[in-house]
Amino acid sequence: MEVDAGLLGTLVAMGFEQEAAANALLITNNASLDEALDYLQRCCLEAGEGGAPGGSTTDTKKATPDVQLPENPTSLADYGYHFNDEGELRHLETGTPFQFINQKHYEAMGDMIVRHIQEAMLKAYQLTEQIIPLHDVPYEMPRSCLYMSPEWETAEVLLLLTHGSGNVRAGQWARKPCFNDSLQIGSVLPYIKKAQEAGWAVIVLNPNLNEGTINGKRVPIARNESPEAHYLYVWDTFVSKAQAKHVLMVSHSYGGVSTINLIEKREKQVLQRLRALALTDSIHFFKHRRITRQGFDWLATNCIDWVSSDLPLDSPVDNKADCYCVSAGTNKHEHTSGFAIESVFNFFQARLEVAAFL
Repeated sequence: MEVDAGLLGTLVAMGFEQEAAANALLITNNASLDEALDYLQRCCLEAGEGGAPGGSTTDTKKATPDVQLPENPTSLADYGYHFNDEGELRHLETGTPFQFINQKHYEAMGDMIVRHIQEAMLKAYQLTEQIIPLHDVPYEMPRSCLYMSPEWETAEVLLLLTHGSGNVRAGQWARKPCFNDSLQIGSVLPYIKKAQEAGWAVIVLNPNLNEGTINGKRVPIARNESPEAHYLYVWDTFVSKAQAKHVLMVSHSYGGVSTINLIEKREKQVLQRLRALALTDSIHFFKHRRITRQGFDWLATNCIDWVSSDLPLDSPVDNKADCYCVSAGTNKHEHTSGFAIESVFNFFQARLEVAAFL
């Protein structure tokens, strides 16, 4: 589909980058200027998830000290930090919270936090790392990965977890809360723990790893060149072949766009086994999607979006969406998954009980 040249010109004239404006029009199917603006506004919230912590510590007008980064670091301890028993990032010597120094230091620490979370998924939660794509790709081509329970093929219930866009990788919901709050808020680890306690298998998607470097050039990862393509690949390659009678999904922010795209492209087979879809402050649009009336009816009954709001947790929120929206109990976009976890699992249990009688 081509973008509406008139709407695109208006958005560019308003100061939006042409690529971002074109993407907004494609996502909203050229519906209207208001819908494109609403989408772009919600993407601004998304972009903040991967950036540096807010506040005076990141004032770019102030000179930032040049610090010597450790050579060949293997853990957060090489930077003088660790996660305490509450999952909070603390200085090893002083016990104080993370202090922003400069962007270079922040990015290096961010990479090590991803490594810490992914090692926890492998060691503490016994997930396995699956390199993708599996077949028909030359050896030298770039690869991505995802994390999954060893019993993903045989489990009765399979939970899929996907984060939003930005500088976020598998295992995180958002990066800032991993720095400023705790892994209980910023990572998927609590979701994995609760799923395993319930006897469910888990697949943790990695939708933002879409390209690699070969001979100094950025090369797309085959069949995973976008978040939407990644989710389709994971469904076609793994979930569709799993024996699970019941599939559950949690999708944060832009992850909602990829999930709705999956339902649009694979509606019949997805909705045959998908029992519940939990969105957390999703930036999706249902309008103009090629989903059947039965599909929209399913979403109206089996999908809840926990949105950022000042209202108490689970309070109904009228944001003119096409699915039922309730408060996540926080007004911070990047906190919604962590704050809503108990409600999400209560929702899942209720939908599974209904499915048992079908």
